[in-house]
Amino acid sequence: MRSITLALLLSGSFLVTASAQSTWDKSYTVNGKPMLQVQVDDASVRVRSCGGCRTVSVQVDYRNSDPTMWSIAELQGGNGINFSMKHKEMSRHFFGGWHGHSPEITIVTPTETDLNLRSGDGALTLAGLHGSVDAHTGDGAISADDLVGAMRLTTGDGSITLRRGEGSLYATTGDGSMNLEGRLNQFEARSGDGGVTLRLMPGSTLGSASSVTTGDGSISINLPRDLRAEVEANTGDGRISSSLPFFTTTSSGRGNSHVRGTMNGGGPTLRIHSGDGSISLSAS
Repeated sequence: MRSITLALLLSGSFLVTASAQSTWDKSYTVNGKPMLQVQVDDASVRVRSCGGCRTVSVQVDYRNSDPTMWSIAELQGGNGINFSMKHKEMSRHFFGGWHGHSPEITIVTPTETDLNLRSGDGALTLAGLHGSVDAHTGDGAISADDLVGAMRLTTGDGSITLRRGEGSLYATTGDGSMNLEGRLNQFEARSGDGGVTLRLMPGSTLGSASSVTTGDGSISINLPRDLRAEVEANTGDGRISSSLPFFTTTSSGRGNSHVRGTMNGGGPTLRIHSGDGSISLSAS
């Protein structure tokens, strides 16, 4: 009897392991710019470019979780592709919530792609996309490289990193630091609680008003020396240090807590505010 029981336990263990290691994948052929709509309950998502390919591929790695606890829905209409993965309500109710490893989703798509991505909980990693990118996670970090176009990166709780971005940027986190770099023509960066580092690459030209704000944290900004802008910086509790090439400048407040200046004859307004933290402004 014991041997039978042991055999059943071993068999069950094998089945769970085999199930845990399984994946789901599918490819979609497109003949133009893909428009991807991705929505997941709880998963990290990686989206990267495959260059000039004409195929979008999606792979789900369940990472030792039970695939039967997830429901996948997918649909293609022309160059539009919708993909969603959600917890099955029965599983969530039966087990009293979700526990265990979250799946990882990898999407490989042509460089020219419009992306709308939503994750309830999980890190997002984006690379090499040219188009409109709107990516949001309720809880997790966002890391993006070599994006070109209109960029919208938002997280409820987590850091945001952008390297070599180009275009317009809206980035916000409820709680986390930001490290942003790019050739930007307009931007709004906001952190509820965290430091912000921004470097505008040479060739950046502001087309409209832009801003950097944090409720609690320091701000460090490096601007191209030839940028045309009206700069306004203020902090509720901290100091402002600036080596910007202002033609005119005024400062006020205790410890230079408010600074205004004009760069290269002026241009759109760049507003910088920290509720509690120092601000450092430089040019290169």
